Amino acid sequence: MIPSEAVVIGSGISGLTTALLLARNGVGVRVLEAHGRPGGSIKGFRRAGLLFDTGFHYTGCLGQGEVLHSLWDYLGILNRLEIRRLAEDACDLLIFPGEPCGIRAYFHLDRYREELARLFPAERKGVEAFFHLLKKRGGDVPFYHLDQPLGPFLQSMVSLGQGPSLGEWLDKHIGDSNLKKALSYHCFLYGVPVSGVAFPVHAMVAYSFLSGAYGIKGGGQAVVNALVSGLQGYGIKVETKAPLRSIREEGREIVLETESQEIRTRCAVFTGHPSLLPGLYKGAALRPAYLSRLSSLENTVSFFVLFAKGGDEVAASPLGDNNIYILSEGNLFSPLEESPSPSLFITSPGAMAGGNGFKKDEHGIIVMAPSKWENVVGTGGYDPGKRPWGYMQWKEAMADRMMRQLEDTTGRSWGLETVATASPLTFYDELLAPKGCAYGPAYQMGQINPGARTRLKGLWLSGQGTFMTGVVGASLSALVTVGQITGGVEALWDRVRAMA
Repeated sequence: MIPSEAVVIGSGISGLTTALLLARNGVGVRVLEAHGRPGGSIKGFRRAGLLFDTGFHYTGCLGQGEVLHSLWDYLGILNRLEIRRLAEDACDLLIFPGEPCGIRAYFHLDRYREELARLFPAERKGVEAFFHLLKKRGGDVPFYHLDQPLGPFLQSMVSLGQGPSLGEWLDKHIGDSNLKKALSYHCFLYGVPVSGVAFPVHAMVAYSFLSGAYGIKGGGQAVVNALVSGLQGYGIKVETKAPLRSIREEGREIVLETESQEIRTRCAVFTGHPSLLPGLYKGAALRPAYLSRLSSLENTVSFFVLFAKGGDEVAASPLGDNNIYILSEGNLFSPLEESPSPSLFITSPGAMAGGNGFKKDEHGIIVMAPSKWENVVGTGGYDPGKRPWGYMQWKEAMADRMMRQLEDTTGRSWGLETVATASPLTFYDELLAPKGCAYGPAYQMGQINPGARTRLKGLWLSGQGTFMTGVVGASLSALVTVGQITGGVEALWDRVRAMA
């Protein structure tokens, strides 16, 4: 039976999508958000007159007939967004320390394959094998091919995490270390190293971006605004500054306690990190073993992020429709604070969405590097209300290190002016992300992340931790959860893909 009302806990991309899907299917909805603004990791902020994205840079699956395009059309928000496919020559520019030239990772499967085969002729056989398997795995995913049913794929998802690992496959088929990184750099977009992720999981992410990349004018904040406006059309307002304090069951009802109210419902959807649920749950229906499993989930990596204003030097750089990845000599995820040459990701989402190149007075720049929670906590900055001077000095030193790495590796001055910085502690404060993890629980070998359904009738999960990472993964997790709540994932899938 479809519930008459529901409460969605959290207003990130998954929470807002869940709420709007429920409303679209006739369910009354309340949305609770712990912080002062909705949007979670994809909301933006303004500094120095520039709009910065926090968790949305570019995405796949937004072309006509693709899944995000169809889902947002079904939700009635597509016409509120200005979507732009990146130019034909757009790419992720991959740079390796000490190498004179980079690799253009085109947002096109066949073109990127040919580029790698040209640059590494002795490795052509391995390159061809990689892309053959990538296409095969991507071809089995209904979200990339809407003519396929959804049920069989969902049933097979557990097996996606089985070996070999991406690292094992690359070691067997590829010899050149730089080529290995060129085939695996998408790990940066879901936060699991090559040694821990199974090839099919990597393929699901890489296939999406290598099939076409898109920018959105206004970035992630524009998506948040569109979803919030969609909810307002149903009379639903996100209730901010309403952190959840506890969850328990009483009879057939679920009781949610915030700082200021008690809410009773027969349907609640928790979209936060699954490991937060055991600390909130005060009932008996959820087994201790299940709660323990949630508490012990291994997480994705965290990042140190530099938000900067650029000058004329950046205007002459490849930024615009391109991102730049500087891939370290060692582990892709070697922490910034430990590595002499850390990996960096440099992007200007506003420029990508606008299609008019980088303009210093319009577009902010984001530089990201892997960072380690334990190292940051060691600065004494754990308490968000009492950040010590040592922590602030550490952040300044890390920003300077990123600047030096960027300029030393590219051989050019960038003239960046730091506007703001974020550390794993910032991810923890702003997103309630355990240990500052950027993408929630890791989709790694040996770990089975929780599904949407729990043993407490009426309590559901959604979000990156229940299906896939990123904007696409979090949005699709909402589709799967709401499909189960409303009695038929396949039926909801049919309604969404009918929009293609």
